[in-house]
Amino acid sequence: MRGAGEATQVGYVGGLLTFSMMSTLVFVLTLYFEETLGLSAVAGAYGSKVIGRFGARRTRVGSLVGQGVLTGPLRLEY
Repeated sequence: MRGAGEATQVGYVGGLLTFSMMSTLVFVLTLYFEETLGLSAVAGAYGSKVIGRFGARRTRVGSLVGQGVLTGPLRLEY
């Protein structure tokens, strides 16, 4: 990270760690709910409709792209 001060670099690393830990937490909790408790991750009001219309694979890819796009502004510097 050329031109960034040490405090800025620490902030970038902290943000990356926080984002990756929260993403992992959501993934692990989803597995826990599905495998241990027998709950369905797509039991929500719109999940089954979206998967029924577009298919599971396209829904997953679209969700990840949406998350990436909406997380993108966090990377912008002021």
